Amino acid sequence: MNIEEISIAELELDPANVRRHDASNLDAIRGSLKRFGQQKPIVVNEKGVVIAGNGTLTAARALGWDRIKIVRTELIGSEATAFAIADNRTAELATWDDGALVEQLSALELEDGALLEAAGFSSKELEGMVDDLVGLEPEKAQPQPAEMDEKADELPELATIEAKTQVGEVVEVGKQKVICGDCIETMKELEENSIDAIVTDPPYGIGFMGKGWDCSVPGEDFAREALRVLKPGGHLIAFAATRTVHRLTVSLEDAGFEIRDLISWLQWQGFPKSMDISKAIDAAAGAEREVVGTRTLKGNAAVSTKEKGGTFVSGASFTGVKDIDITRPATADAKKWEGWGTALKPSHEPAVLARKPVEGTVAENVLRYGTGGLNIDATRIPFGDESWPGSTDELETSSDLGRWPGNLYYCPKPARAEKELGCDELNPKTGAEATDRNEGTAGLKSPRAGAGRTASEVRNYHPTVKPVRLMRWLLRMVTPPGGVVLEPFAGSGTTLVASELEGLETIGIEREPEYVDICRARVEGVIDDD
Repeated sequence: MNIEEISIAELELDPANVRRHDASNLDAIRGSLKRFGQQKPIVVNEKGVVIAGNGTLTAARALGWDRIKIVRTELIGSEATAFAIADNRTAELATWDDGALVEQLSALELEDGALLEAAGFSSKELEGMVDDLVGLEPEKAQPQPAEMDEKADELPELATIEAKTQVGEVVEVGKQKVICGDCIETMKELEENSIDAIVTDPPYGIGFMGKGWDCSVPGEDFAREALRVLKPGGHLIAFAATRTVHRLTVSLEDAGFEIRDLISWLQWQGFPKSMDISKAIDAAAGAEREVVGTRTLKGNAAVSTKEKGGTFVSGASFTGVKDIDITRPATADAKKWEGWGTALKPSHEPAVLARKPVEGTVAENVLRYGTGGLNIDATRIPFGDESWPGSTDELETSSDLGRWPGNLYYCPKPARAEKELGCDELNPKTGAEATDRNEGTAGLKSPRAGAGRTASEVRNYHPTVKPVRLMRWLLRMVTPPGGVVLEPFAGSGTTLVASELEGLETIGIEREPEYVDICRARVEGVIDDD
Protein backbone atom coordinates (compact mmCIF):
# COMPACT_ATOMS: atom_id res chain seq x y z
CA MET A 1 0.00 0.00 0.00
CA ASN A 2 1.45 3.33 -1.11
CA ILE A 3 0.42 6.12 1.28
CA GLU A 4 0.69 9.67 -0.04
CA GLU A 5 0.20 13.02 1.64
CA ILE A 6 -1.43 15.51 -0.70
CA SER A 7 -3.21 18.86 -0.63
CA ILE A 8 -6.81 18.66 0.54
CA ALA A 9 -7.69 21.05 -2.28
CA GLU A 10 -6.99 18.24 -4.76
CA LEU A 11 -9.78 16.06 -3.33
CA GLU A 12 -13.51 15.94 -3.93
CA LEU A 13 -16.22 14.39 -1.75
CA ASP A 14 -18.12 11.55 -3.40
CA PRO A 15 -21.41 13.08 -4.65
CA ALA A 16 -22.97 9.60 -4.67
CA ASN A 17 -21.93 8.76 -1.11
CA VAL A 18 -24.86 7.08 0.69
CA ARG A 19 -23.32 7.38 4.14
CA ARG A 20 -24.59 10.39 6.10
CA HIS A 21 -22.49 12.20 8.72
CA ASP A 22 -24.59 14.24 11.15
CA ALA A 23 -23.20 16.96 13.41
CA SER A 24 -22.51 14.64 16.34
CA ASN A 25 -20.68 12.17 14.10
CA LEU A 26 -18.52 14.91 12.57
CA ASP A 27 -17.81 16.28 16.06
CA ALA A 28 -16.56 12.83 17.06
CA ILE A 29 -14.34 12.56 13.96
CA ARG A 30 -12.91 16.02 14.54
CA GLY A 31 -12.21 15.14 18.18
CA SER A 32 -10.37 12.01 17.11
CA LEU A 33 -8.31 13.85 14.49
CA LYS A 34 -7.38 16.62 16.93
CA ARG A 35 -6.24 14.18 19.60
CA PHE A 36 -4.63 11.42 17.56
CA GLY A 37 -3.98 12.93 14.17
CA GLN A 38 -4.80 10.97 11.02
CA GLN A 39 -3.98 7.35 11.81
CA LYS A 40 -5.38 5.80 8.65
CA PRO A 41 -5.49 7.16 5.11
CA ILE A 42 -8.62 7.83 3.12
CA VAL A 43 -9.20 6.00 -0.17
CA VAL A 44 -9.52 8.01 -3.41
CA ASN A 45 -9.82 7.13 -7.08
CA GLU A 46 -7.64 8.36 -9.89
CA LYS A 47 -9.78 11.52 -10.25
CA GLY A 48 -9.32 12.50 -6.61
CA VAL A 49 -12.88 11.54 -5.58
CA VAL A 50 -13.08 10.02 -2.10
CA ILE A 51 -14.28 6.43 -2.13
CA ALA A 52 -13.87 5.77 1.61
CA GLY A 53 -13.28 8.49 4.19
CA ASN A 54 -15.72 11.26 3.26
CA GLY A 55 -16.36 12.00 6.93
CA THR A 56 -12.65 12.23 7.64
CA LEU A 57 -12.13 14.67 4.77
CA THR A 58 -15.08 16.82 5.89
CA ALA A 59 -13.78 16.93 9.47
CA ALA A 60 -10.23 17.71 8.34
CA ARG A 61 -11.48 20.64 6.26
CA ALA A 62 -13.44 21.92 9.27
CA LEU A 63 -10.23 21.79 11.32
CA GLY A 64 -8.47 23.88 8.71
CA TRP A 65 -6.07 21.17 7.56
CA ASP A 66 -4.21 21.77 4.31
CA ARG A 67 -2.92 18.26 3.67
CA ILE A 68 -4.19 14.73 4.24
CA LYS A 69 -2.94 11.16 3.81
CA ILE A 70 -4.47 9.04 1.05
CA VAL A 71 -4.15 5.76 -0.79
CA ARG A 72 -5.24 5.50 -4.39
CA THR A 73 -7.46 2.69 -5.65
CA GLU A 74 -7.87 1.39 -9.17
CA LEU A 75 -11.47 0.38 -8.49
CA ILE A 76 -13.98 2.17 -10.71
CA GLY A 77 -17.68 2.12 -11.45
CA SER A 78 -19.79 -0.51 -9.73
CA GLU A 79 -16.81 -2.11 -8.00
CA ALA A 80 -15.87 1.23 -6.40
CA THR A 81 -19.49 1.71 -5.29
CA ALA A 82 -19.67 -1.80 -3.82
CA PHE A 83 -16.39 -1.25 -1.96
CA ALA A 84 -17.60 2.06 -0.51
CA ILE A 85 -20.77 0.42 0.78
CA ALA A 86 -18.87 -2.60 2.11
CA ASP A 87 -16.40 -0.35 3.92
CA ASN A 88 -19.24 1.10 5.98
CA ARG A 89 -21.35 -2.04 6.18
CA THR A 90 -18.64 -4.30 7.59
CA ALA A 91 -18.03 -1.85 10.43
CA GLU A 92 -21.77 -1.53 11.05
CA LEU A 93 -22.19 -5.30 11.39
CA ALA A 94 -19.65 -5.50 14.21
CA THR A 95 -20.92 -5.59 17.81
CA TRP A 96 -19.47 -4.48 21.13
CA ASP A 97 -18.28 -6.64 24.00
CA ASP A 98 -20.36 -4.59 26.43
CA GLY A 99 -18.41 -5.43 29.57
CA ALA A 100 -15.00 -4.90 27.98
CA LEU A 101 -16.18 -1.65 26.41
CA VAL A 102 -17.29 -0.32 29.80
CA GLU A 103 -13.96 -1.33 31.35
CA GLN A 104 -11.90 0.36 28.66
CA LEU A 105 -13.97 3.54 28.57
CA SER A 106 -13.88 3.81 32.36
CA ALA A 107 -10.10 3.50 32.31
CA LEU A 108 -9.87 6.23 29.67
CA GLU A 109 -12.14 8.53 31.68
CA LEU A 110 -10.14 8.08 34.86
CA GLU A 111 -6.83 8.64 33.11
CA ASP A 112 -7.95 11.64 31.07
CA GLY A 113 -11.51 12.72 30.36
CA ALA A 114 -10.35 14.17 27.06
CA LEU A 115 -9.37 10.67 25.93
CA LEU A 116 -12.93 9.50 26.49
CA GLU A 117 -14.26 12.39 24.39
CA ALA A 118 -11.68 11.67 21.68
CA ALA A 119 -12.91 8.08 21.59
CA GLY A 120 -16.36 9.44 20.71
CA PHE A 121 -18.09 9.04 24.08
CA SER A 122 -19.23 11.54 26.71
CA SER A 123 -19.03 10.88 30.45
CA LYS A 124 -22.78 10.59 30.71
CA GLU A 125 -23.01 8.26 27.72
CA LEU A 126 -20.77 5.99 29.75
CA GLU A 127 -23.13 6.31 32.69
CA GLY A 128 -26.02 5.67 30.31
CA MET A 129 -24.81 2.07 30.03
CA VAL A 130 -25.83 1.49 33.63
CA ASP A 131 -29.40 0.40 32.92
CA ASP A 132 -28.26 -2.08 30.29
CA LEU A 133 -25.44 -3.53 32.38
CA VAL A 134 -27.03 -3.31 35.83
CA GLY A 135 -26.35 -6.37 38.00
CA LEU A 136 -29.32 -7.15 40.22
CA GLU A 137 -30.92 -10.26 41.63
CA PRO A 138 -34.03 -10.93 39.52
CA GLU A 139 -36.47 -10.48 42.40
CA LYS A 140 -35.00 -7.04 43.17
CA ALA A 141 -34.84 -5.69 39.65
CA GLN A 142 -37.03 -2.60 39.13
CA PRO A 143 -39.77 -3.38 41.69
CA GLN A 144 -43.19 -1.97 40.92
CA PRO A 145 -44.42 0.66 43.42
CA ALA A 146 -47.37 -0.70 45.41
CA GLU A 147 -49.68 2.13 44.43
CA MET A 148 -49.13 1.60 40.69
CA ASP A 149 -51.12 -0.84 38.58
CA GLU A 150 -48.71 -3.42 37.17
CA LYS A 151 -50.80 -3.55 33.99
CA ALA A 152 -49.61 -0.02 33.27
CA ASP A 153 -46.24 -1.57 32.47
CA GLU A 154 -47.73 -3.16 29.36
CA LEU A 155 -47.00 -1.14 26.25
CA PRO A 156 -50.16 0.55 24.91
CA GLU A 157 -51.24 0.81 21.30
CA LEU A 158 -49.58 3.33 19.02
CA ALA A 159 -51.07 6.80 19.54
CA THR A 160 -51.59 9.31 16.77
CA ILE A 161 -52.33 12.50 18.74
CA GLU A 162 -49.85 15.29 18.00
CA ALA A 163 -47.95 17.20 20.69
CA LYS A 164 -49.97 20.01 22.24
CA THR A 165 -47.50 22.38 23.88
CA GLN A 166 -45.97 25.45 22.27
CA VAL A 167 -43.00 27.45 23.56
CA GLY A 168 -44.30 30.17 25.88
CA GLU A 169 -47.48 28.27 26.72
CA VAL A 170 -48.66 27.89 30.32
CA VAL A 171 -50.19 24.48 31.05
CA GLU A 172 -52.36 24.10 34.16
CA VAL A 173 -53.42 20.68 35.44
CA GLY A 174 -54.89 20.20 38.89
CA LYS A 175 -52.91 22.35 41.29
CA GLN A 176 -49.87 22.27 39.03
CA LYS A 177 -48.65 24.78 36.45
CA VAL A 178 -45.96 24.23 33.82
CA ILE A 179 -44.47 27.08 31.81
CA CYS A 180 -42.72 26.11 28.58
CA GLY A 181 -39.65 28.30 28.38
CA ASP A 182 -36.16 29.08 29.62
CA CYS A 183 -36.02 28.78 33.40
CA ILE A 184 -33.88 31.84 34.13
CA GLU A 185 -35.88 34.16 31.89
CA THR A 186 -39.13 32.77 33.28
CA MET A 187 -37.95 33.10 36.88
CA LYS A 188 -37.22 36.79 36.24
CA GLU A 189 -40.96 37.28 35.73
CA LEU A 190 -41.82 35.83 39.17
CA GLU A 191 -42.28 38.20 42.10
CA GLU A 192 -39.55 38.58 44.69
CA ASN A 193 -40.13 36.60 47.91
CA SER A 194 -43.08 34.74 46.35
CA ILE A 195 -41.93 31.11 46.50
CA ASP A 196 -41.92 28.95 49.63
CA ALA A 197 -39.59 26.18 48.43
CA ILE A 198 -37.61 25.07 45.39
CA VAL A 199 -37.31 21.33 44.76
CA THR A 200 -35.59 20.53 41.48
CA ASP A 201 -33.69 17.93 39.48
CA PRO A 202 -31.53 20.08 37.18
CA PRO A 203 -29.01 19.02 34.54
CA TYR A 204 -25.96 17.31 36.02
CA GLY A 205 -23.44 18.84 33.61
CA ILE A 206 -21.99 15.54 32.46
CA GLY A 207 -23.40 15.35 28.93
CA PHE A 208 -25.97 12.64 29.59
CA MET A 209 -26.52 10.56 26.42
CA GLY A 210 -25.11 13.49 24.44
CA LYS A 211 -28.06 15.72 25.39
CA GLY A 212 -27.27 19.41 24.87
CA TRP A 213 -29.33 20.45 27.88
CA ASP A 214 -27.00 18.48 30.15
CA CYS A 215 -23.88 20.43 29.18
CA SER A 216 -23.48 22.22 32.53
CA VAL A 217 -24.86 22.49 36.05
CA PRO A 218 -26.99 25.53 36.92
CA GLY A 219 -24.67 28.46 37.57
CA GLU A 220 -24.73 31.58 39.69
CA ASP A 221 -27.20 33.35 37.36
CA PHE A 222 -29.73 30.61 38.16
CA ALA A 223 -28.83 30.68 41.86
CA ARG A 224 -29.34 34.46 42.12
CA GLU A 225 -32.82 34.21 40.61
CA ALA A 226 -33.66 31.29 42.89
CA LEU A 227 -32.56 33.34 45.89
CA ARG A 228 -34.59 36.35 44.76
CA VAL A 229 -37.89 34.51 44.31
CA LEU A 230 -37.65 32.49 47.53
CA LYS A 231 -39.11 33.89 50.71
CA PRO A 232 -36.58 34.51 53.51
CA GLY A 233 -35.89 31.17 55.15
CA GLY A 234 -37.12 29.29 52.08
CA HIS A 235 -35.27 26.05 51.32
CA LEU A 236 -33.90 24.80 48.02
CA ILE A 237 -33.20 21.13 47.27
CA ALA A 238 -31.33 20.51 44.00
CA PHE A 239 -29.90 17.23 42.75
CA ALA A 240 -26.48 16.90 41.16
CA ALA A 241 -23.97 14.26 40.11
CA THR A 242 -21.31 13.15 42.57
CA ARG A 243 -18.69 14.65 40.25
CA THR A 244 -20.39 18.03 39.76
CA VAL A 245 -22.23 18.68 43.02
CA HIS A 246 -19.37 20.92 44.17
CA ARG A 247 -19.98 23.27 41.26
CA LEU A 248 -23.67 23.58 42.06
CA THR A 249 -22.92 24.06 45.76
CA VAL A 250 -20.43 26.86 45.12
CA SER A 251 -22.85 28.63 42.75
CA LEU A 252 -25.58 28.57 45.41
CA GLU A 253 -23.25 29.73 48.15
CA ASP A 254 -21.77 32.52 46.05
CA ALA A 255 -25.28 33.77 45.26
CA GLY A 256 -26.04 34.12 48.97
CA PHE A 257 -27.57 30.80 50.03
CA GLU A 258 -26.67 29.06 53.28
CA ILE A 259 -25.57 25.49 52.55
CA ARG A 260 -27.41 23.44 55.19
CA ASP A 261 -26.72 19.82 54.27
CA LEU A 262 -26.23 17.26 51.52
CA ILE A 263 -29.02 14.72 51.05
CA SER A 264 -28.30 11.39 49.35
CA TRP A 265 -30.78 9.35 47.37
CA LEU A 266 -29.61 5.76 47.69
CA GLN A 267 -30.31 3.10 45.08
CA TRP A 268 -28.41 -0.10 44.43
CA GLN A 269 -28.98 -0.38 40.67
CA GLY A 270 -25.88 1.40 39.44
CA PHE A 271 -23.29 -0.59 37.51
CA PRO A 272 -19.63 -0.23 38.55
CA LYS A 273 -17.95 1.11 35.41
CA SER A 274 -14.64 -0.31 36.53
CA MET A 275 -11.70 -1.60 34.55
CA ASP A 276 -10.32 -5.00 35.60
CA ILE A 277 -6.64 -4.07 35.97
CA SER A 278 -5.48 -7.68 35.92
CA LYS A 279 -7.22 -8.27 32.58
CA ALA A 280 -5.85 -5.01 31.23
CA ILE A 281 -2.29 -6.03 32.12
CA ASP A 282 -2.68 -9.37 30.35
CA ALA A 283 -4.24 -7.68 27.32
CA ALA A 284 -1.36 -5.19 27.10
CA ALA A 285 1.11 -8.08 27.24
CA GLY A 286 -0.78 -9.97 24.54
CA ALA A 287 -1.26 -12.87 26.95
CA GLU A 288 -4.21 -15.22 26.60
CA ARG A 289 -6.02 -15.96 29.85
CA GLU A 290 -7.09 -19.52 30.69
CA VAL A 291 -10.84 -20.06 30.92
CA VAL A 292 -11.55 -21.77 34.27
CA GLY A 293 -15.33 -21.65 34.39
CA THR A 294 -18.47 -19.91 33.22
CA ARG A 295 -20.92 -17.57 34.81
CA THR A 296 -24.49 -17.72 33.55
CA LEU A 297 -26.26 -14.40 33.32
CA LYS A 298 -30.04 -14.35 33.07
CA GLY A 299 -32.13 -11.22 32.78
CA ASN A 300 -30.11 -8.53 34.54
CA ALA A 301 -28.32 -10.79 37.00
CA ALA A 302 -25.70 -13.45 37.49
CA VAL A 303 -27.72 -16.43 38.71
CA SER A 304 -25.20 -19.27 38.75
CA THR A 305 -21.48 -19.85 38.74
CA LYS A 306 -19.52 -22.90 37.59
CA GLU A 307 -15.87 -23.00 38.55
CA LYS A 308 -13.21 -25.53 37.61
CA GLY A 309 -10.86 -24.00 40.16
CA GLY A 310 -8.75 -20.90 40.32
CA THR A 311 -9.96 -17.40 40.86
CA PHE A 312 -13.49 -16.15 40.25
CA VAL A 313 -13.62 -13.13 37.97
CA SER A 314 -16.90 -11.28 37.68
CA GLY A 315 -18.32 -10.64 34.23
CA ALA A 316 -20.55 -7.87 32.93
CA SER A 317 -24.30 -8.17 33.41
CA PHE A 318 -26.76 -7.40 30.65
CA THR A 319 -30.30 -7.97 29.41
CA GLY A 320 -30.81 -11.51 28.13
CA VAL A 321 -29.20 -14.87 28.84
CA LYS A 322 -25.53 -15.55 28.22
CA ASP A 323 -22.59 -17.56 29.56
CA ILE A 324 -19.61 -15.43 30.52
CA ASP A 325 -16.13 -16.95 30.74
CA ILE A 326 -14.30 -16.85 34.06
CA THR A 327 -10.59 -16.49 33.38
CA ARG A 328 -7.36 -16.85 35.34
CA PRO A 329 -4.51 -14.31 35.17
CA ALA A 330 -1.85 -15.33 32.67
CA THR A 331 1.15 -13.19 33.63
CA ALA A 332 2.91 -12.63 36.95
CA ASP A 333 1.99 -8.94 36.90
CA ALA A 334 -1.67 -9.75 36.24
CA LYS A 335 -1.68 -12.15 39.20
CA LYS A 336 -0.21 -9.42 41.40
CA TRP A 337 -3.01 -6.99 40.53
CA GLU A 338 -5.86 -9.48 40.46
CA GLY A 339 -8.95 -8.09 42.16
CA TRP A 340 -8.01 -4.46 41.50
CA GLY A 341 -10.28 -2.13 39.56
CA THR A 342 -10.69 1.58 38.83
CA ALA A 343 -14.16 2.64 40.03
CA LEU A 344 -16.67 2.17 42.80
CA LYS A 345 -20.28 1.10 42.32
CA PRO A 346 -22.47 4.23 41.98
CA SER A 347 -25.17 3.86 44.62
CA HIS A 348 -26.27 7.37 45.47
CA GLU A 349 -27.13 10.73 43.94
CA PRO A 350 -26.59 13.83 46.07
CA ALA A 351 -28.93 16.78 46.49
CA VAL A 352 -27.85 20.10 47.99
CA LEU A 353 -30.06 21.39 50.80
CA ALA A 354 -29.71 25.19 50.94
CA ARG A 355 -31.66 27.98 52.63
CA LYS A 356 -32.19 31.66 51.94
CA PRO A 357 -31.01 33.57 55.04
CA VAL A 358 -33.76 34.22 57.58
CA GLU A 359 -34.81 37.67 58.75
CA GLY A 360 -34.26 37.94 62.48
CA THR A 361 -34.52 34.67 64.40
CA VAL A 362 -35.82 31.44 62.90
CA ALA A 363 -38.91 31.71 65.10
CA GLU A 364 -39.57 35.28 63.91
CA ASN A 365 -39.04 34.29 60.29
CA VAL A 366 -41.37 31.28 60.53
CA LEU A 367 -44.12 33.38 62.07
CA ARG A 368 -43.77 36.09 59.41
CA TYR A 369 -43.16 34.06 56.23
CA GLY A 370 -43.99 30.46 57.15
CA THR A 371 -40.52 29.38 56.02
CA GLY A 372 -37.22 28.55 57.69
CA GLY A 373 -37.82 25.11 59.19
CA LEU A 374 -37.92 21.48 58.10
CA ASN A 375 -41.04 19.36 58.66
CA ILE A 376 -39.42 16.61 60.72
CA ASP A 377 -42.54 14.68 61.74
CA ALA A 378 -43.91 14.61 58.18
CA THR A 379 -40.69 13.04 56.90
CA ARG A 380 -39.98 10.51 59.63
CA ILE A 381 -39.21 7.02 58.35
CA PRO A 382 -41.76 4.43 59.55
CA PHE A 383 -40.22 1.49 61.39
CA GLY A 384 -39.61 -1.36 58.99
CA ASP A 385 -39.85 0.89 55.89
CA GLU A 386 -37.31 0.00 53.19
CA SER A 387 -36.40 3.66 52.70
CA TRP A 388 -34.33 3.42 55.90
CA PRO A 389 -31.15 1.55 54.88
CA GLY A 390 -29.61 1.35 58.34
CA SER A 391 -30.18 -0.75 61.43
CA THR A 392 -33.68 -2.12 61.91
CA ASP A 393 -33.46 -1.90 65.70
CA GLU A 394 -36.25 0.23 67.18
CA LEU A 395 -34.91 2.44 69.93
CA GLU A 396 -37.11 2.90 73.00
CA THR A 397 -36.53 6.65 72.78
CA SER A 398 -37.77 6.81 69.18
CA SER A 399 -41.02 8.55 68.36
CA ASP A 400 -44.07 6.46 67.63
CA LEU A 401 -44.15 8.36 64.32
CA GLY A 402 -40.96 6.67 63.16
CA ARG A 403 -37.27 7.39 62.87
CA TRP A 404 -35.90 10.90 62.73
CA PRO A 405 -35.32 11.63 59.03
CA GLY A 406 -31.69 11.36 58.05
CA ASN A 407 -29.89 13.09 55.20
CA LEU A 408 -30.35 9.99 53.08
CA TYR A 409 -33.29 8.14 51.58
CA TYR A 410 -33.44 4.78 49.86
CA CYS A 411 -35.82 3.74 47.09
CA PRO A 412 -35.27 2.07 43.69
CA LYS A 413 -35.40 3.79 40.33
CA PRO A 414 -38.93 4.16 38.97
CA ALA A 415 -40.44 1.33 36.93
CA ARG A 416 -42.06 2.02 33.58
CA ALA A 417 -45.49 1.69 35.18
CA GLU A 418 -44.72 4.72 37.32
CA LYS A 419 -42.99 6.74 34.61
CA GLU A 420 -45.76 6.24 32.04
CA LEU A 421 -48.91 6.36 34.16
CA GLY A 422 -51.26 8.71 32.27
CA CYS A 423 -49.17 8.73 29.09
CA ASP A 424 -51.30 6.35 27.01
CA GLU A 425 -52.44 9.10 24.64
CA LEU A 426 -48.98 10.47 23.94
CA ASN A 427 -47.11 9.72 20.75
CA PRO A 428 -44.59 6.98 21.54
CA LYS A 429 -40.99 6.72 20.46
CA THR A 430 -39.15 3.52 19.74
CA GLY A 431 -36.01 2.76 21.67
CA ALA A 432 -34.07 3.89 18.62
CA GLU A 433 -35.87 7.24 18.42
CA ALA A 434 -35.59 7.83 22.16
CA THR A 435 -31.82 7.36 22.00
CA ASP A 436 -31.32 9.14 18.66
CA ARG A 437 -30.25 6.01 16.78
CA ASN A 438 -31.29 4.38 13.52
CA GLU A 439 -33.48 1.27 13.82
CA GLY A 440 -31.67 -1.98 13.14
CA THR A 441 -28.15 -0.55 13.20
CA ALA A 442 -25.19 -1.81 15.17
CA GLY A 443 -25.11 1.57 16.88
CA LEU A 444 -28.47 0.82 18.48
CA LYS A 445 -27.18 -2.54 19.70
CA SER A 446 -24.31 -0.80 21.49
CA PRO A 447 -24.84 0.18 25.15
CA ARG A 448 -23.40 3.57 24.27
CA ALA A 449 -26.83 4.35 22.82
CA GLY A 450 -28.10 4.67 26.39
CA ALA A 451 -30.91 3.36 28.54
CA GLY A 452 -34.18 2.53 26.78
CA ARG A 453 -32.53 1.52 23.50
CA THR A 454 -34.07 -1.97 23.62
CA ALA A 455 -37.66 -0.83 24.21
CA SER A 456 -40.16 -1.27 21.38
CA GLU A 457 -42.16 1.80 22.42
CA VAL A 458 -41.79 4.36 25.20
CA ARG A 459 -44.06 7.31 25.96
CA ASN A 460 -42.03 8.88 28.74
CA TYR A 461 -38.66 8.99 27.04
CA HIS A 462 -37.02 11.50 29.37
CA PRO A 463 -33.70 9.84 30.27
CA THR A 464 -33.39 10.94 33.93
CA VAL A 465 -36.67 10.28 35.76
CA LYS A 466 -36.65 10.39 39.56
CA PRO A 467 -38.96 8.22 41.73
CA VAL A 468 -42.25 9.90 42.74
CA ARG A 469 -41.83 8.53 46.24
CA LEU A 470 -38.51 10.31 46.67
CA MET A 471 -39.82 13.66 45.46
CA ARG A 472 -42.88 13.45 47.73
CA TRP A 473 -40.59 12.98 50.74
CA LEU A 474 -38.49 16.00 49.77
CA LEU A 475 -41.53 18.20 49.13
CA ARG A 476 -42.96 17.36 52.56
CA MET A 477 -39.64 18.22 54.15
CA VAL A 478 -39.35 21.82 52.97
CA THR A 479 -42.85 23.03 52.00
CA PRO A 480 -45.01 24.78 54.63
CA PRO A 481 -48.79 24.20 54.66
CA GLY A 482 -50.36 25.97 51.69
CA GLY A 483 -46.93 26.79 50.31
CA VAL A 484 -45.98 27.30 46.66
CA VAL A 485 -43.13 25.22 45.21
CA LEU A 486 -40.96 26.08 42.21
CA GLU A 487 -39.43 23.37 39.96
CA PRO A 488 -37.25 25.24 37.41
CA PHE A 489 -36.24 22.03 35.56
CA ALA A 490 -39.52 20.12 35.34
CA GLY A 491 -38.31 17.45 32.90
CA SER A 492 -41.00 14.80 32.60
CA GLY A 493 -42.84 16.16 35.65
CA THR A 494 -41.99 13.89 38.57
CA THR A 495 -41.91 16.82 41.03
CA LEU A 496 -45.29 17.98 39.72
CA VAL A 497 -46.76 14.49 40.08
CA ALA A 498 -45.42 14.29 43.63
CA SER A 499 -46.81 17.76 44.38
CA GLU A 500 -50.28 16.82 43.13
CA LEU A 501 -50.27 13.69 45.28
CA GLU A 502 -49.20 15.78 48.29
CA GLY A 503 -51.93 18.38 47.66
CA LEU A 504 -49.38 21.12 47.00
CA GLU A 505 -49.14 23.80 44.32
CA THR A 506 -46.02 23.73 42.15
CA ILE A 507 -44.90 26.02 39.33
CA GLY A 508 -42.80 24.03 36.90
CA ILE A 509 -40.61 25.42 34.12
CA GLU A 510 -39.48 23.26 31.20
CA ARG A 511 -38.01 24.50 27.95
CA GLU A 512 -38.68 21.37 25.83
CA PRO A 513 -42.32 21.25 24.57
CA GLU A 514 -42.33 17.46 24.23
CA TYR A 515 -41.40 17.10 27.90
CA VAL A 516 -44.15 19.52 28.90
CA ASP A 517 -46.60 17.20 27.12
CA ILE A 518 -45.32 14.36 29.30
CA CYS A 519 -45.65 16.53 32.43
CA ARG A 520 -49.27 17.28 31.55
CA ALA A 521 -50.12 13.64 30.88
CA ARG A 522 -48.48 12.33 34.06
CA VAL A 523 -50.25 14.83 36.33
CA GLU A 524 -53.56 14.09 34.61
CA GLY A 525 -52.77 10.41 35.12
CA VAL A 526 -52.50 10.66 38.91
CA ILE A 527 -55.65 12.82 39.04
CA ASP A 528 -57.61 10.24 37.03
CA ASP A 529 -56.10 7.39 39.04
CA ASP A 530 -57.08 8.99 42.36
